[in-house]
Amino acid sequence: TDPKKVTELPEDLQPAETVIAFLNKAENKAIRELAAVPMLLQIIAIMWKERKFLPHARSGLFRASVAYVLDFRDRQRGLSPRMPAESAIRVLPPVAYWMHSQEDTENSKGGQDQVQKADFHTHVQTQIDTLNTPHNRIEAKDFCENLRDRAGLIVDYGEDHYIFRHKSYREYLLGLEMKRRAHEKAYLKEIVLHLGDDWWDEPFRFFIAEADATDFDRFMETVFKSGFSKELSQKQQNLLRMMIKEAGQRKIKGLVKCLNNRKLHDNKKPYILECLKIVGTDDAIDAIDDYRLKAEGAAAAKAEEIIAEEIGVVPSMTQDVDVSRLVSESEKSFRNPNELGAEYILIPSGFYTYKEGGEAQHVDATNFAKYPVTNQRYRRFIEYLAGEGEEMQQTLPHAEFFRQLIEFAQQCEIGGMSDYIGDDARQLPDKLRSTYDNEKRFNGPDQPVVRISWYAARAYCLWLGALEKPIEGDAEVEYRLPREYEWQWAAGKGNERAYPWDNGEPTEKRANYDQNIGATTTVDSYPDGATPEGLMDMAGNVFEWMANYYDDDKD
Repeated sequence: TDPKKVTELPEDLQPAETVIAFLNKAENKAIRELAAVPMLLQIIAIMWKERKFLPHARSGLFRASVAYVLDFRDRQRGLSPRMPAESAIRVLPPVAYWMHSQEDTENSKGGQDQVQKADFHTHVQTQIDTLNTPHNRIEAKDFCENLRDRAGLIVDYGEDHYIFRHKSYREYLLGLEMKRRAHEKAYLKEIVLHLGDDWWDEPFRFFIAEADATDFDRFMETVFKSGFSKELSQKQQNLLRMMIKEAGQRKIKGLVKCLNNRKLHDNKKPYILECLKIVGTDDAIDAIDDYRLKAEGAAAAKAEEIIAEEIGVVPSMTQDVDVSRLVSESEKSFRNPNELGAEYILIPSGFYTYKEGGEAQHVDATNFAKYPVTNQRYRRFIEYLAGEGEEMQQTLPHAEFFRQLIEFAQQCEIGGMSDYIGDDARQLPDKLRSTYDNEKRFNGPDQPVVRISWYAARAYCLWLGALEKPIEGDAEVEYRLPREYEWQWAAGKGNERAYPWDNGEPTEKRANYDQNIGATTTVDSYPDGATPEGLMDMAGNVFEWMANYYDDDKD
């Protein structure tokens, strides 16, 4: 990515190296993923050659790519396009919607990739006839053969069928059709029912990327006014999160209207609060705070948690923190302002038989983190190790923490930590960061951090303790990994419960297990799977490090 190194390369390799450098930038991750598709990689290379520019967003690349294959490539060859791109873009989206909506009788995916040529011609001709240009006299068959032979947008599938050369083009064109008709209430009510259907995921993403603020607002309001949103699956929740993050423009009027609508089912309110949290603008957070003051039940707890996390971000670590809103009245939990308001819940002391045939084990009262550590929280630690976070550096200078870490490693009850940490502080960010930090299925801010070493987990705990300023009096809080007998007590009150929630069997509403999602889920996804005290994800989602060796062989 060093421009100087690029210019030192042979001239014919410099463009390729420049494109690689562009794709390697963090902000271009979406385009980098598309470059794995050979056809799109070829278009990326050609676009860069011709324009020395690439869009940063997926939808921008497809917009430019479709225009290129429909129009620009012909003009480069000195040919007149059969139909200009602006006209073709009017014809093809409704056809893509028809094609995508065709029921596949052989598969359960909801639609089919190939359609009869005669049917395709009929639907294309219907759209051509609506054009108010000289191109409305083009025959659909001729136009389709042009799409196949010169544009390469579609290909033959056997003798009697067409198929899009790459289904992403069909999905992009469908997204344009969804955007074009987003003002139609009946249409929106129809398409939101596909939310969470794998066959429709990509069209939804393209739609929201092309949508304006009003389209976004209408869509979100339609989702939460629909009956199905009373109980959203994890797939539906995940797609909504992604759509909010990828939206070209956003407006929250519809979300706030639904949040404050007393006629809407209470189950919907936590989902709406999560959407507003992801939007994250000042007016979205204000709407959550206003609702918090008048809400009850699960929605009130969700709103309180979001606002507490916001408070955890705002206070300066170099000044006394007003913790009056961070500690519950019952003192059964507290929130750590140094950890983005992470909540810790007090698990009372008790006795239970930890090992079969053994004596009763006493467990001291202990504060457990409500959630597994999230990527967002752990990344602040990595950023600190890289010298970022001015306020954290003032509270705990990097050199001082490294000194404490080396001393801790030398005293660590499990060997190897000193060798792992080493003596070069500059190498710590790469040593301790998650090896899955760039994996799309696992790297969301509210997903649990995964693929970090046991030594990294211990270092994170040490860092929290080193940053700690007493919440009350002079007592310091110790942050550490739990011992196995403590974790078992917190998860199931020893052996009293078979599962964290009770003795009932796991369900998809209680935990992420058995690859039913295919990725980790956000740490607040399963309120039905919480312990009576409120600990989350004590079953499912991720494995968790303990402080002690697993077995007598110290494996």
